Amino acid sequence: MEKSENLFGGKIKKNVHSVSKKNNSLSRNEIVKGHNSYINILQNSVIFSTDYLKVFVNKIKDPVPVDFIQSPLLTISLKVGFIIAKKKIRKAALRNRIRRLLKESYRLNKHLFSSIKNANVIFSLSEKGYNKFLNDPAVKIHEIQLEMIKASEKIIKYFKVK
Repeated sequence: MEKSENLFGGKIKKNVHSVSKKNNSLSRNEIVKGHNSYINILQNSVIFSTDYLKVFVNKIKDPVPVDFIQSPLLTISLKVGFIIAKKKIRKAALRNRIRRLLKESYRLNKHLFSSIKNANVIFSLSEKGYNKFLNDPAVKIHEIQLEMIKASEKIIKYFKVK
């Protein structure tokens, strides 16, 4: 048996997934960090609502000029955060699942938010969204993705008007 064949006679190829970089990944640098950052965004933001989502958008007035010696943390133009209230969803496992679903639906629809520059966005559930998850914890990701698409359309419409 040759080195380039496996047990079943098929040729072994290089792992394509490890060579190519994912374009729609959500890196740590793109996520809002710190309690004070969340408070600042929530206090100085415009709120957009869909059926199940509430989106807080904070436009950054003075973006940091990009230098070659600056950290890549400062060069990201859109940062996102995800909030699920402990008062509304008591079980940590369900809160974490909802947060994972929100992150994944944002990651998959990240291209819709690419036209938004110099802003911070926080995604949360609306009252109707909290009730839906409490009554039916097995909500699928496609329902959240539809809400994410609606929210992106509203945000882009708002930024085009200004």
